[in-house]
Formats: sequence, C-alpha cells, structure tokens
Amino acid sequence: MQKPLLIVLIAILLLLFALPTAAADTHHTLTVGERERFFHLHTPPQSPDEAVPLVIAFHPVTSSANAMRAITGFDAAADEMGFAVAYPQAVSYYWDDGRAAAGMLADDGEIDEQAFVEAMIAEAQQSANIDPERIYLTGIANGGNLAYTLACQMPEQLAGVAVVSSLLWDFQAENCGESGVPVNLLIIHGSADSSYQINGRTFDVGEASTERVVSLYSLERTLNFWSDRMGCEMEHAYDSVALVTYACDNNTSLNYFNVIGGEEAWFRNVDNQLLNTYHVDATEIIANFFMTGSPSVELLSQTPMEPTELGRSFTLYIPNSYTFDESIPLVMVLHGRPGNGPGMALLTDMNAIAEANHFIAVYPDGLIPPSEPGARGWNYVRDIALFNYNDGSAISQRDDVQFLVDLKHDLAEMMPIDTERSYITGFSNGGFMTQRMACDAAGSFAAFAAVGSTLSWGMPAICEDRPPVPLLMMHGTQDISVPWTGTTTTVSGREIYMTAPIPNTLAFWLEHNGCIDETTREDLPQLGQSPGTSVSVLTYADCQEPLVFVAVENGGHNWPGVLNRIGERIAGSINMDIHAGQFIWDFLKQFTLPEARIEAAEAVATPSAPIVVEDREPSSEEAEQLANAQQVVTTLQGGGFVIYFKHGEADLDYADDTCATEGALTPNGDNQAGLLYDVITGLDLPI
Repeated sequence: MQKPLLIVLIAILLLLFALPTAAADTHHTLTVGERERFFHLHTPPQSPDEAVPLVIAFHPVTSSANAMRAITGFDAAADEMGFAVAYPQAVSYYWDDGRAAAGMLADDGEIDEQAFVEAMIAEAQQSANIDPERIYLTGIANGGNLAYTLACQMPEQLAGVAVVSSLLWDFQAENCGESGVPVNLLIIHGSADSSYQINGRTFDVGEASTERVVSLYSLERTLNFWSDRMGCEMEHAYDSVALVTYACDNNTSLNYFNVIGGEEAWFRNVDNQLLNTYHVDATEIIANFFMTGSPSVELLSQTPMEPTELGRSFTLYIPNSYTFDESIPLVMVLHGRPGNGPGMALLTDMNAIAEANHFIAVYPDGLIPPSEPGARGWNYVRDIALFNYNDGSAISQRDDVQFLVDLKHDLAEMMPIDTERSYITGFSNGGFMTQRMACDAAGSFAAFAAVGSTLSWGMPAICEDRPPVPLLMMHGTQDISVPWTGTTTTVSGREIYMTAPIPNTLAFWLEHNGCIDETTREDLPQLGQSPGTSVSVLTYADCQEPLVFVAVENGGHNWPGVLNRIGERIAGSINMDIHAGQFIWDFLKQFTLPEARIEAAEAVATPSAPIVVEDREPSSEEAEQLANAQQVVTTLQGGGFVIYFKHGEADLDYADDTCATEGALTPNGDNQAGLLYDVITGLDLPI
C-alpha cells in the first residue's frame, strides 16, 4: 500500500519540478573590487530546462535602475518573448564609459564597469537559467555610451548591442583598439537630439579650457567607426530612408534607425501618450532585434510629428527601494539657463533626497531657441508682450506649461504616480518657470518651491484670478545673477522692473495667497560650515494657502547645501546650514491637491496662443540643395534615362513594408510607393 503512494508522491514532485516558474523580480547587491554594486533582475516564466537570453539595460546619467525599468517597460516584453532583463545601478551619477580617464565628470574616479557587468552576468546565472551565448546590452544616452565601451572591451561575450540616443565619444574610439570581434549593433537616434547632436559637439574639460577638449562624434562618424571596426560592406545592405543596414563580418550587421524630429528619448508607442508621439517603440524594436538577430521592418514605421509639435526630453530618478505596487509622490525639478535636467540633478543632489524620502524626481529639459544657441531654458514669459522673442520657430513659441502638465500625465501612465501629491520646484530660470506654473498649473500640482528667482514682469496679469497655492521661495541676499534688489529696463521712457525686488515679489504673493502682512520668523542654527551666512525662515500669517520665504543672508546664486556645482563667481557664498532639497521636500510633502482647487483652476483657465510656424526664406545651404535637385529633374526630363523601382531581388512578390505600409513615413497616411510614383510621373519622367 505504501509503495503505490510513494510512486504517486514521486510523480507529483517530478511534475512540480517540470512546471514553469512564475515571473520574478529580485534585487542583487555585489561587491566588485572595493565598491558595492546593485542591480534589479526580472526573469520571465521559465521552464527549469530552458535557458533564456539576458538583456542588460543601462540607465542614462543621473538616473536609476528603477527609472530604466519604468521608461522601457522591458518587463512586459521579457515575459512575452521569454528573456530575462537586468537593470544595473551606476555608482553615483554616471557610467564610466572612459570619461573618468578623459577628465569628465569623475567625482568617483575610474570605475571598472566591465568587472561589474561580468559579475552581474555570473550572479544572474546563479538566480536563473541564463543562456551564456545570448547576452545583450542596451542603454540610452550615457548608458548607451557604456554599451559602446563594453562592445569594445568584451565583444566575444555579447550577442548584440542596441543603443538609443547616444553617439560615440572620441576617447571611446581612441581606446577601442583597431580590430575586434564584431557584434550585432543597432543605433536608434532622433534627428533633432539637442544633447547628442547628429553633427557632433566639442567640450572643454579640466581646470583650464586648454587642458583637454573632448569631442562627441557626429552620427556619420559614429557609423563610420563601427562600420570600419566590424568589417562592414561599404554599400548599404538595406536602406529605407529611416533604416540603414550594413552587412558586416561574421554574419553581423550594423543598423541605424532615424527617428525623424526625435529628441533625446527612449521612444515608446503606448496608449494615451501625449509627448513624443512618433509611433516608434524602442523597446519593441530592440527586443525583436535581440531575439531575431535583425531589425523588423514591420516595427520601423513612424509618423513624424507636426511642425508645431516638439520632441521633449527628461531625466527620471525612481528610488531603488520602490516596488511599483503603490502610488508614489512626484517632484519636478526645473533647471536654470543655460542648463539641462542632468545638470540640475547634479546641482541639487535631489536624487539622494528622493531616495531617502521615497519620492520620484524628474528633471525635464527646456529647449534651445534657434536664435539663442546654447541658451536652453524655460519659456515662462510666453504670451507676455514685452518678451515676445518669436523668431518664427516652434521652439521660440513653445508652451512649457503644457509640456510639464503633459509630462506628469505620461509619467502617471507609466507607473502609479500619486497625482494628488505632485509638486514643482526650480532654480533660477527654472524658479521663474515654477512661479509661472504656480499660476497656470495650479490645478495640476499640489505645491511649489522657487529658488534663486523673483517675480517677472507680466506675471501679475498672468496670475490674475488664479487660485492661491502653497508656495515656498528661497533667495540669497547677495545673488548677483537674480539680484535681491531686482533688475530694471526702460520701456517707452518709463523704467520698469524686468525682475522685481524680493520685497515686491513677496508683496505680490502675499496678496495672491490672501495673507496678511504679518510673519513669524525663525533664525536657523548656524552649524559653522559656512561662516558669514545664515538662514531665516519667514512664514506669513492667515493665508488662504501657505506662503514661506527663506532668506539666506550673504548667500549667492546657488542651491544651499550643495558645494562645487556652480562657478564661484556666480555661486557666491553657499550656506551649509540647510540642504535646500530636503528643506523644500519637507515643505512640499505637507500638501495634497484638493478637488476644489482643480475646479477653481479649470473655471478661470484660458487657452494658450497657438504655435504658428512662419514661412521663411531657405538658407544658403538649403537653396543650394534645392538648386541641385532642380538640376537633376531638368536633366532627367531631357530624356535618355530610365527610372526603375527596386522592389525585391529574390522574390518578385515581396512587399517592402516601409513603402507599402500606409502612413509609413508621412503624417497623413499616404502610401509611399504611390507617392513616389505620382511624383515621378508628374515630372514626365520615363519609368
């Protein structure tokens, strides 16, 4: 009797061991050299005897492993296609793709990232059945640069690499060696990327600008480097305008996909998305490329946005302790001018505050108007006649209020954001934008904090009838960039304040928030780390919504509590008695967006002026290109030429989806082959 029972138990155990394991998420901490390293691992439902590929996804600079998990959505793709995905965390702000040795952003010195990646692969193999022959790397921006470096350092261990919004640095190329094992490579890049510009860039590093100049390769030079290294054929194996493929040694390929008009972004094509609607999904494209070995033409159609729509970028930091199973507060942190999101993360050290206090920090990027190269900033003066700097471009007319509201929406679609506990803070130009948001987006964010900014001309009219909001302001008495005493200009013979003095600024917000002109004052303890400066906190009384002002005596134009981020001449004296980020969070976290304010804001909302892109004369370069094109047409019309459509060499019934798919490259759904035929026949050219 016992023997049959034993047989049944054994059979049940064998069956249990044979069943697929469920998808799992695990956190792993490793010691690599003298550093403690961290990564998150997601494994798909997996049979015990089935080895699965591993995709390693590197986040951008000043971001986090959890942020990469959120913006890519790789977990769902991994479960569907059967691969594991690892999300590693950089030591602090950046991946060392060789930049430390080149003198760039090297707070933590040189870091052996290859050793970390190899240790991570070994650790993942201990946790799951990982196929060692199918290890893939992907990343965006600085994370993409690390993928490039590792493709040089350990190509024999990799089955494929895919990079988004990243071009090659000169120091990477210099240290890559002349030859190596080629590896399948896919580059996805936006043609309007303002950080990794397709024409390349140069930067001065070191204490003196003559010490070292580093260069970011152009797109063409990046492709040429990899083409030479991988032994690719000179002719394109495939070219569909947006996708270019080169056949390379060892049956590998080099592939470039151009996102027309795209900014720096991990492009997604998901329901209810408001920003960057190119209908391109980098996650889907890359997962398919890794699992099949070649890019899928079916996934590479796109719909360029209208000329009045703009690609936008941001950097996201999600605490590594967050598990995505509960709503979490959001703080938008707006940079100064010139500046950018990653720079703001460095300047404020807000990532550490977010990690310690369990909120998400997002650092949106302003845009660079064509008429002001390098002056990335916020259009907080939109619709104010005195500041009408419209040069006819969509960028000069950008609606940054709508961008930030839309960004909150898209992030909430991506993860469970607590939409009633979403906040905005900003510094300098970003502080001015924060005040604009306090009026125009009072129904979208719960509270606001502005540092190093005063009231701008025209704001009283913008804010008229808008509901009061909780507001904290912080300013140094010796700020030389945004003076305590304001800045003036003369208009029609009358002197006006372009930026109001602090007393005038506070008088405006006192009235806006319905306060009485009485305050309680608290002088904070001096810790002895910043002699000559001190902090006083003024809290206004009987307000409809709280108003708090933090005065930094003898403080300059800086973010109190964070040293060595702004040049000494501008920064002035930095007070270390408080950390501005923590102080601001302690203020913001008290508030929840009430339904009554949402309704009040909606009741007085006025539509923003539409963006109008003006016709303009072509540049000399464009005029030359147009003349060349007209000369080609004239020559062809003269006869003696036959124009063929190249449409499949091996299979005459083959349909090239980039031509045959409706709306493949146009926003109005036109068939590409039909368009080309109509153009050629319209020119009376023989076919």
